[in-house]
Amino acid sequence: TRTAQDSNHSEVLKAGSHHLAKAAAMVRGAGGYLEVNTSATAAGSPSSDASGLSRGGTDFMAAWRQQGPPESWPDVSPGAVPSSQALSANTAVTAAGAPDGGGGHPRCRKLLLFLASAFGKFCYVFFPFLFGALLAIIGWESRDSVCPRNLDGILMWFGVLAIAFGVSVYIDGFRWARDLRIALATILLLLNGVGWAWSYDGRVQLHRDECGHKLVLWSMLVWPTVPIMLAAFGLYKCVTYLQHLRSHDERLQKEVLV
Repeated sequence: TRTAQDSNHSEVLKAGSHHLAKAAAMVRGAGGYLEVNTSATAAGSPSSDASGLSRGGTDFMAAWRQQGPPESWPDVSPGAVPSSQALSANTAVTAAGAPDGGGGHPRCRKLLLFLASAFGKFCYVFFPFLFGALLAIIGWESRDSVCPRNLDGILMWFGVLAIAFGVSVYIDGFRWARDLRIALATILLLLNGVGWAWSYDGRVQLHRDECGHKLVLWSMLVWPTVPIMLAAFGLYKCVTYLQHLRSHDERLQKEVLV
């Protein structure tokens, strides 16, 4: 199930947005806006003290480890819940991202992980559109070249069909949409092979001035790169699928032992 969700562009986009929102919340928390846990108020604690305690969250525990029990904090009587002023004064250094208990910067590491995850998911979702638009623009701008091979036309059509393929992955639940994706993928693979052969054709290399050096160089770069990227992506999906299988098997074994 998780592998299917990882391949679903809509789910990947939602997950990327969720991780980006978490990173933004952590940045706001580092600036002094800490999460509020209302469980303390529900348990019957005084509202003012409970709000001060809940705003500390994990920073309260960090301050405890750094400065000892709350009894040793200023303006806090033994056995009393620290006020929001005392808590904010003692946890300011931790909220700002200082080392937590000698363990480095866990807030920064977690923030970077969320940002990297969101960036990777957004690249996975938007790459077909950006890549296709780039190729279509290059092909359209080079349409006036007099080249023995139609390098500009094949670049433009490959870009347009790549964008169409990116749109088709969001159409789910219809058989015609699945057939459309298969047809588009087949055409894209054929165009890639033809473009690769044309870009290294002898006549193209002899007439670089007529074709345009920029167009020839782009063609020689793009067409070999596409299959390499597809192979790398396929290898990545295989590795992640094997990792999911391994984790699922370990989870089942633990359940059996319990």
